[in-house]
Amino acid sequence: MNEIVSASNPRLKAGSTYLERSGLQKSEWRVTVFDAPKRQVHVGRVGFMGDVIREFRVEPDGEGATLRQTISFTIMPGFTRPFGWLAEELFVKRMVRKRLVQSCEGAKGLLEGE
Repeated sequence: MNEIVSASNPRLKAGSTYLERSGLQKSEWRVTVFDAPKRQVHVGRVGFMGDVIREFRVEPDGEGATLRQTISFTIMPGFTRPFGWLAEELFVKRMVRKRLVQSCEGAKGLLEGE
């Protein structure tokens, strides 16, 4: 489960930083764009994933709003093929999917102000 360990501000805004823990892994994030409630961009560095950019958008869907999260990253920078490909296929993709689902849940809490 993801949790925010510490944050520079009690409420997020552009320039805020926070430390997130997911299992044993910790990552530090900086908010670069904050146009609540429509859009946020968080930039951080996550272990073997390297630099990660998370963009959150809240879009009207007729009955309310939908939260969309776009994430861009490079898996295991520095690893070369074929070992990098094998590790990515057997281990990394599954772990990344699991962490991203947890991260989406954490982001939803952040956006809702929990």
